[in-house]
Amino acid sequence: WGQGDEGEKVRVTLAGQTKEGAATGGRWQVELDPLPAGGPHEMRVESAKGKRELHDVWAGEVWVLAGQSNMRWQLGRTVSVEASEAIAQADSHPRIRLFDQSYAAADTRQPDVVRGKWTVAGTRTAPEFSTVGYYFAVQLEAALDVPVGLVQTAVGGTMTRSWMSREFMARDPFLQKIPREYDAGIPAEKKRYAEQKAAFDAKAQAARDAGQRGPDMPGAIKRGPLDETSQHRPAGNYYARVAPLQPLTVRGVIWYQGESNAATNLPAFQRDDYARHLAGIIANWRADWGRDDLPFLVVQLPAFGAENLDFPLIRQQQEQAVRETKNTALIVAIDTGEADQIHPADKLPVGRRLAATALRYIASGELRTLSPLFEKATAEGGALLVGFDQVGGGLVKTQFTLPEFIGVTRGTPPDEMDLPGFEVAGEDGQYRPARAVIAGEGIRVASEEVSSPASVRYLWTGFPETSPALYTKEGQPVAPFRFPAGEVAKP
Repeated sequence: WGQGDEGEKVRVTLAGQTKEGAATGGRWQVELDPLPAGGPHEMRVESAKGKRELHDVWAGEVWVLAGQSNMRWQLGRTVSVEASEAIAQADSHPRIRLFDQSYAAADTRQPDVVRGKWTVAGTRTAPEFSTVGYYFAVQLEAALDVPVGLVQTAVGGTMTRSWMSREFMARDPFLQKIPREYDAGIPAEKKRYAEQKAAFDAKAQAARDAGQRGPDMPGAIKRGPLDETSQHRPAGNYYARVAPLQPLTVRGVIWYQGESNAATNLPAFQRDDYARHLAGIIANWRADWGRDDLPFLVVQLPAFGAENLDFPLIRQQQEQAVRETKNTALIVAIDTGEADQIHPADKLPVGRRLAATALRYIASGELRTLSPLFEKATAEGGALLVGFDQVGGGLVKTQFTLPEFIGVTRGTPPDEMDLPGFEVAGEDGQYRPARAVIAGEGIRVASEEVSSPASVRYLWTGFPETSPALYTKEGQPVAPFRFPAGEVAKP
C-alpha cells in the first residue's frame, strides 16, 4: 500500500505474481496471494510516475511486539550471559528481521509510520532487537525453519490509554471516561509540571553557582507534562504506531504491558479495572485490523518488589482479561524478575514460553494458556483442595532445600514435600503461611494456625520471598492466584 494521486494506477510484482490497484482518496492498496515461507524475493512497484524496487523481501512468521519498556528492552541493554550469547550468535540468524519506527504520537489515524525500517539480525545489529522478541523469534525459526519478522510498536512508560483510539473509547460507557478525565486534568497538570520544573531549575542553578554538579533531571520532568502534546496522551501511540500497520498480514500480537497501570497513586479505574482496558485494546485492534480472531499472547507481570506498584492486582486483571476474551493466552512469568529492577534481565524463559504457546497455536489452531490457572478450592477436613483448569502432564516440585534434596536422593517422593508460597486465612481474613503438597492433579493446603480455612492465595505479592517451585512437567509455572478473587485482605 502507499500514496498516490486520485485514480493513479499501480502495479505490484512479487515472486511471479502481479497485482494492480488504483489510488482512491490519496491511497492505494493491493492484496497479494499467499506465498510459501522463504525468499529472498524482489518486489517492483510501478505507476506512470515511475517505479521502485525492493530487494531481500521474505515471507514468513510476522508478530507484533506491543506494550511498554519490558517489551522494548533491547538485547544490548540486557546484562546476562544469555543475552551476550544471543548477540554473539546472531550472524547465524539473518532470517530474523525487526521492523522499528521513530517515536511518534498523533491525534488522528496516520497513513504511515515515521521513519520505519527493517533490520536484519546479526552480531552488530542484534543489540537493537527486543530481548523478549528476539528470544521468541529464535525459537520459532528453529522449530518452523521459516523467516520471522518482528514488528515493534512498544513505547516505554505507556499506559493502556495510549493504545486505543478515541473513537473506540467514546463508544464504550466505561472506557470513555479515560480520555475525558485526562483532558479535564490538563490545566492542572500543566501547572503542576511548571512548578516542578521551576523547582528543579532553581536547584540546578544553585548547584552551578556553587561550582557543583547539578542534580540529574527526573524522568517525570524529561517526559514533559501529560498534556495534549504528550507521547502518553490517550490514543496517541495507537494512531501513530499501530493504525498505519493494519493492512499488514500478521500472525498475532504479543502484549507485554501493565507496569504503568499498577501505580497505587492512580485513580482506581485506571488500575483496578485493568482487565476492561486490556479487553478494550484487544477488541479495538481486532476491529480495525478486520480480524475478530487476531491472537493476543499476554505476558503476565514478573516478580518485582516496589510497594508503590500493585503487581499482584495487575497480574490478576491480566488473567481475568485472558479468561474472558477468546483467542488469547497468558504467559506466566512470576518466576522471573528482580526485587529492585523493573526491567529484569531474565527474559529467556518468557521468550521460550511465548514461542511454545505460539507454536502450539500454529500447529493446532487452538490458542490457550499453557500454565495451570486456578479453578476451584474445596474444603476438606481442615484443609483446602485447590484445583486447576489443566495441569499438562502433571504437577511437579522443582526447587528443594538441602534437607529435601537429601530426602529425594534417599527415596522420599517429591510430591510429599512442602510447596512454598501458599497462605490460607479463616473468616477473619488474616493470612497465615500454609503447608501445601501435591495431591493428584491439585494441591492440598492447610495451616495449624487456621482451623477452618476460607481463603487461599499463592505467590500473592510483588516479589515472592521464596522461589516458585510448582510447575507442570512441561516446565510451565502455575500462575499466582487469590481465592476469593475479589476479597480485601486484612493486615
